[in-house]
Amino acid sequence: MSDLSAFAQRWFDEVWNKGREEAIHELYAVEGTASGVDIPGEVQHGPEAFIEFHRAMLAGFGERHFEVQQVIAEGNTFAARWVARFQHTGEFMGHAPTGRVIDVTGMSMCQVENGQIVKAWNNWDLATLIERIAEAE
Repeated sequence: MSDLSAFAQRWFDEVWNKGREEAIHELYAVEGTASGVDIPGEVQHGPEAFIEFHRAMLAGFGERHFEVQQVIAEGNTFAARWVARFQHTGEFMGHAPTGRVIDVTGMSMCQVENGQIVKAWNNWDLATLIERIAEAE
């Protein structure tokens, strides 16, 4: 496993599976940017913006698990293909908890410098997540 593959696994395990906000500060550069996190096409700047999204996800989905299915690394950039399973246990984007378990897929491409993400591009199925929550209401 390459260093970037291990980094990708660590990001998803620490940040999402364990819900460790501290890991965001460890692994995401202060000057880092991320697009496609919560609103397609919108760019977030710095870890604090990402932490807002992270808190909203953890509040809405008390149970969640990300499985990294594949990582491809080149230079200082990796692309990770993943599947996430969420259980909707709290309010999320105006939707009351449904208890529903929802699987979504996604891909994240990240540029890493000095052990931290400096640029991230994300494409994941937020539309299906919201649709499945709304169906259960």
